[in-house]
Amino acid sequence: MQRASLRGCNAQSGPKSGQKGGEMLFGKLLGRMAEKGLKKAAVARMLGITDRSLNNKLYGKNDWKLTEVYNLIEMLDISYEDIYDYFFAPLNFG
Repeated sequence: MQRASLRGCNAQSGPKSGQKGGEMLFGKLLGRMAEKGLKKAAVARMLGITDRSLNNKLYGKNDWKLTEVYNLIEMLDISYEDIYDYFFAPLNFG
């Protein structure tokens, strides 16, 4: 059985080993966490993952599990109409 996961449609892999930096792919999600007064460490605990795992997901290095997306939607009061805005970046053809 294959594990289901989500990644933003234009997600790029994060920096390779030995490189620094990387683009935050899920900045809007991080902003929503701040609006709700939740720190990354607390969100990671609520999702049952490590801080590093959450960071890797926010930077597009790891895929989101569907259960994590569902839990974040519930935890952060994200409407189903806004899921795309939080978890999928629009394709940039420019």
